[in-house]
Amino acid sequence: MSSPIGVIVGGRPIQVDLVADTSGRLLCEIPQAQTIVDIAVFLTGPGALPAGMGAVISYSEPPYSTWTYAAFLSEQHQCSTIFRVPWAHAAVEPFSLRLSVQVESFEGIESVASVAQQVQSFQKHSMSQAMALDLFRYVESFSGQLSQDWQRVLDSWLKKVQDKERRDPEWWRKIQ
Repeated sequence: MSSPIGVIVGGRPIQVDLVADTSGRLLCEIPQAQTIVDIAVFLTGPGALPAGMGAVISYSEPPYSTWTYAAFLSEQHQCSTIFRVPWAHAAVEPFSLRLSVQVESFEGIESVASVAQQVQSFQKHSMSQAMALDLFRYVESFSGQLSQDWQRVLDSWLKKVQDKERRDPEWWRKIQ
């Protein structure tokens, strides 16, 4: 049976056979997820969702106890999207990813999507900022042993990281 949502992972067949669980959530298992960089999700055609309804796309990594918001689709707003996975280009052990689709009313979706996007944006900002500050403080701890030139280089580097983060909170995920 076809679902209202299709899933594309580069180099793999299109998946449109999502299976409903006991809660009504449509699920898709993606094996060898450690090799994935991006996942595309799309509505399978006109009328895929009832009027006034949309689909919340989430994913879960082992041990599959929590779901992370990824996207929101509807015929009235956005019919497809591509999202980058957080482990892209990282060396991780093989695992399967579970992708979830929940069909809900716009009112419920828009509040969930808004809060989830704000939290994810804050987490991404906090993580790259924390990494930069940790390195900065570590190198700064050698300041008595470093020349003034190195101190200027370090200050310049921290400012550059902060500027990159303001322009694109995902910049550090795109480094290969």
